[in-house]
This record gives sequence, structure tokens and C-alpha cells, in this order.
Amino acid sequence: MHLTSTAKILRSSLSSLNSSLSTADLVADVHALEAEKAEILTRLQSLKEGKAKKVTKEQREEVEREWKRAVGVAKRRERVCREVWGYIEDQVPDKEARGELREGLGLDE
Repeated sequence: MHLTSTAKILRSSLSSLNSSLSTADLVADVHALEAEKAEILTRLQSLKEGKAKKVTKEQREEVEREWKRAVGVAKRRERVCREVWGYIEDQVPDKEARGELREGLGLDE
């Protein structure tokens, strides 16, 4: 009985050791993260020094116009979608079938 419980404890210990990362893997991960940190700090330093490309007023206004247009299109599409779904709901009496159809059309995403 004592031997069985010892074997069970050892198997449990072995399992937990096998599921954890090895020291070599941890060291490799640390080196990769340190390299990534150095790269990010270099980019940050160049931004702090003012080496970032400036956005002109015209470029900013153009992007804002495009954004407003895209938002307007999205709102119109959403309204059309709701109207069409309202017609579909009127034609499909079964609530479960409507749910499956709505999910199949990707309207719940």
C-alpha cells in the first residue's frame, strides 16, 4: 500500500514537471523579450527626439473626412440590415428557425 501511494505521488510530480517549461526555454523566452524591449525602447527614443513623421493639417482633415464618410455608410448599412431583418422576421414564424437564420447570416456578430 505504501509503495502504491509513493508511486502515485511520483507520477504526479513527474506530470507537473513535464507540463512546465524547461530552464532553457525560459532563458530563451527572457532573451527574446529583452530583445523586443530594446527594439521598443529604441523606437520610443526616436519618437521622443521628434524624429516621427509629422501629419499635416491637410492630411488630418482628409482622414477625418474619410472617417465621417465611412461612419455614415456604416450607419446606413445598419439601418438597411435592420429593415430587411424586420421583413424576414415577419415571414419566418418559428422563433428557433429565425434564430438559426440570423446566426447563419452572421447578424449576431
